Amino acid sequence: ELISRKSLTPSIGTLSTPLRKWPAEYRLSLFETTAYLSTGNRLRDYIIPKISSEIEVALISNVMSRVETLADVLARTSDHKIYYRIGGGRYWKIFTTFQPQFVLNGAPSVSSREEYLYFSSKEDRDIAVSLLSSTVFYWYFMLTTNSRDLNPIDLREFPVSPRKLSAEGRRKLVKLSGALMKSYREHKEIREKTSKSTGHVVYEEFYPRLSKDVLDEIDLVLGAEFGLSEAQQDFLLNYDIKYRMGGADNKT
Repeated sequence: ELISRKSLTPSIGTLSTPLRKWPAEYRLSLFETTAYLSTGNRLRDYIIPKISSEIEVALISNVMSRVETLADVLARTSDHKIYYRIGGGRYWKIFTTFQPQFVLNGAPSVSSREEYLYFSSKEDRDIAVSLLSSTVFYWYFMLTTNSRDLNPIDLREFPVSPRKLSAEGRRKLVKLSGALMKSYREHKEIREKTSKSTGHVVYEEFYPRLSKDVLDEIDLVLGAEFGLSEAQQDFLLNYDIKYRMGGADNKT
């Protein structure tokens, strides 16, 4: 939700709230407990960020006010690609360097929701999968999108380019991408479902919350790259933590 009005006083600006989640019993008190915060600078002309605290205004300056983007390392096609789904995964977005298993009516197939990002090198791909799996990306996604669907422009305009990171940061993120993929595979489960429209499906389900130790390491590397304060780093490590570390809703 946001409030905005034209004014000759620049300090008034635009006010917004975060995307709020609540149990049914809180419904009657939602408006009473809603707080509006100044959004500060726009991320882009057409985006008003959904701000939840003052610390995010500073984080936007640290992380998002950058001219380079992930698009810097994307290719039209290549052998180095990331697999992801355009929907699903309520509190985690899953990006992998391998194609998740998907069997339709007994035959190997591909989910209709599966999409790809192509990179000019394996190193760029591995760094990108760490970047997109980070809480930094999830935070950016919650602030700037409809918070449900992964649109190509949301990925391309993520304001972090692997090529702008330090050599040490790049090395660490490549290593952590391998650790994350290993952890995903170790904690995955094989699921089955049947529907009238698609038939019988067997697929891999991943649980990123069980890989949070690796994800936290990725965020610590990014915190050092961005020069974040201890408070800013702590905010990101615990962002939306109540829902992200919950139970069944964290599946994808």
